[in-house]
Amino acid sequence: MGQIVAVSATTSRALLVTDITHSVPIRVNRNGVRAIAEGTGELGSLEIRHVSSTTDIREGDLLVTSGLGGRFPEGYPVAVVKKVERDTGDAFAHVLAVPSAALDRTRHVLLVFTARHNQED
Repeated sequence: MGQIVAVSATTSRALLVTDITHSVPIRVNRNGVRAIAEGTGELGSLEIRHVSSTTDIREGDLLVTSGLGGRFPEGYPVAVVKKVERDTGDAFAHVLAVPSAALDRTRHVLLVFTARHNQED
């Protein structure tokens, strides 16, 4: 769904995966290709940018967290590729995906805590 960005005694605030300021490192489950899924500001849409037009990514591919960056554990479903457009004159494909989570209907979420690396000043 996203990540918790603020916590108080009785509430938390989550930044949804589709928020225009959110991105998550992903990989294509079928073949391991890595990319970044970015929010579009629309609940039902993510964009995968900077994907070479020759990259093996197809409609229906499951996108899962890659684990890179340490913010999200590896292997959690993020989205399914909805559309891949390739223009012969373009170096990059235009890839749209639909989030795996029902962001407009979910009432309960599972919080996953990742280990943080302590840095001493």
